[in-house]
Amino acid sequence: MVMGAAARLRLALFAAGAAAWNVCDVADHGAVGDGQTDDSRALRSALAACDEVVIPRHRSCVSGPLNLTSNQVLRVDGALLASTIPAQYPLMEPVVGYGWSRDTNCFPANSTRRGFREGARRHAPVVGAYNASNVSVVGGGVIDGRAGEPLGWWDNCTRCRGARPPDPAFPPDEAFCLAASRPKLLEFQYVTGLTVAGNAVGDPLHLKDSPFWTLTPSYSRNVRVRDLRITAPIRTPGIGNTDGVENVYVNNSDDGVCMKSGLDGFGINLAIPTEDVLVRNITCGDRRA
Repeated sequence: MVMGAAARLRLALFAAGAAAWNVCDVADHGAVGDGQTDDSRALRSALAACDEVVIPRHRSCVSGPLNLTSNQVLRVDGALLASTIPAQYPLMEPVVGYGWSRDTNCFPANSTRRGFREGARRHAPVVGAYNASNVSVVGGGVIDGRAGEPLGWWDNCTRCRGARPPDPAFPPDEAFCLAASRPKLLEFQYVTGLTVAGNAVGDPLHLKDSPFWTLTPSYSRNVRVRDLRITAPIRTPGIGNTDGVENVYVNNSDDGVCMKSGLDGFGINLAIPTEDVLVRNITCGDRRA
């Protein structure tokens, strides 16, 4: 029998003499899970109180950004639906090693017009963890970025620069441009012992319609990514740029698996290489992935 990430973490903490592992159903912290009600407060309450937080099957929880800490598991067997309200996503510093956001498709063509540098900040991810150890996001459900909804993240970027190729229905309109880059779906920085996984090959965790890059582990060690289904529209009227490592199906409009170690001088100065990576059994549904 293959031991899952949560089971391995529980066993390791038990061997180290840690307190009893605390598993919480989000409903016990007030989550409604009807796909309409904002359950952000309930999910954050559960994460603050529990080692393992479970969104069970048949529950769909709408939430703003969630932050995981060390020795914690988020199990999504139902649906985690990202809030579509931009104001719920706090602004953060740009990714270390990049210097500024790469989301230039969503910024005005003249980046100095508004008196500040677009991309000097980025919106917090839907799910994130920073400077942590033993973090897992697992399950057989779906984490849906909901970026394709009307006047959502993708729509605003399309209206900012206009459709590609040009389409009279989508002319450029800088009123829709962003000042900070879109949220990533899952983002992890400086995490040691990271697992993002489905339950099995035939029961994957579905990462869907990310506002920006889908799964981004940066400057992290001992990362295991497996049994995922990553999807986003192949063809949109404008800019999607939704990038997607074992047993993973990717169907999107950009990179399936992309390895980096920073950007230009920022990455060189940081000097943290990407190394010792195994990529196996990846299916890309579109030639651009």
